[in-house]
Amino acid sequence: MTSESLTNKFLIAMPQLQDSCFEGSVIYVCNHNDEGALGLIINKPSELPLFEIFAQLELEDERANQTVLSGGPVENDKGFILHRSERSWTSTINLTNDLKLTTSKDILSSIARNDGPEEYLMTLGCSGWNPGQLEQELADNSWLAIPANQDILFSDDFANMADMIASTLGFNMVQLTPEIGYC
Repeated sequence: MTSESLTNKFLIAMPQLQDSCFEGSVIYVCNHNDEGALGLIINKPSELPLFEIFAQLELEDERANQTVLSGGPVENDKGFILHRSERSWTSTINLTNDLKLTTSKDILSSIARNDGPEEYLMTLGCSGWNPGQLEQELADNSWLAIPANQDILFSDDFANMADMIASTLGFNMVQLTPEIGYC
């Protein structure tokens, strides 16, 4: 690959990105390599609360009022659980030393029994890019890539997430303009 991997980075949609799926989005990039990229939108709450998913799966948990996020337009009928845990479940892949992604129902059973990860977020759907597509979108100034911060990753302040991430680099999103210019 000729470009740097964006795995374990945040992508913030730039103001000129007018795509209805991604406008205003913050994405956590789970994997980026020569075969493409996979990420999860982490700041767009869905209309579906976790307790409704539990009810559909016949799992009981009264505290399951966690917000389920709209992770992206790809496989939006599939759940993705991003979590910090030493434990793994049936379909768990390690993303970093302490961050994992699981897509199997057994993690939801563990969460319902209060035996799952303490820090997690669930999305319905994901975001995907073909080989070279994300690199082209970065070249087109559609995204700002910033190293991921796990405290922000698991924040539920969805409306201010982009500003929280930008502040780690010392600026505010309102300072960005949709105009693209070259000298």
